[in-house]
Order: sequence, then structure tokens, then C-alpha cells
Amino acid sequence: MAVENIQQIIDGNAAAGQFYFSEDTMRWFNSKVYDDVFPVSDGALFITSEKQPGNPRLYTVRKYHAEDGDISTVGEFMEYGTQRAAVSAARRAANES
Repeated sequence: MAVENIQQIIDGNAAAGQFYFSEDTMRWFNSKVYDDVFPVSDGALFITSEKQPGNPRLYTVRKYHAEDGDISTVGEFMEYGTQRAAVSAARRAANES
């Protein structure tokens, strides 16, 4: 089944017994999850942002691994200064996979 929306990613991660999207985890990292999803053969890419105290909000491309529900970082953590740049990077990475 192709991953087409962020809710499928959230549900798949939780079904695998992982807590990536739990309220406590999201609050701890001051994270936000965005609706953009870029399907790839073994899951999907999506965007998060994190904000550390005293610093601007930065954006990260993430990968959802459909096989085991795991979430990994694509590139560097907090690599992008804008959501738009992260979306462009995720789109490119999905097209290259």
C-alpha cells in the first residue's frame, strides 16, 4: 500500500509500537509535522520542524519506513532554514529514488 498522507505515517509508526509522534516527544523537541508527503518505494518522505530555545525554527526531511514503522532523518537534522527549502529537497529525493 502506498503511503499518501501524514496520518498513514503517524498511524504506522504507532502501530509498530513507536512513539515518534507522541505528544511528549513532539513537545520535548518543540516539533511540528507538515502535511507534505512524498511517496517512495519503501515508505515516504515528509517534513518536520524543530525549534531550540533562542534559535529560529529549522526544518528536517524525514523518512518513514513502511516495513517497520521507523522514522529516520534524510540529510542533516534541522538542515533547512525554510519549509519551502525542505519540501524542495524532499521532492527531489523522492524523484531520485
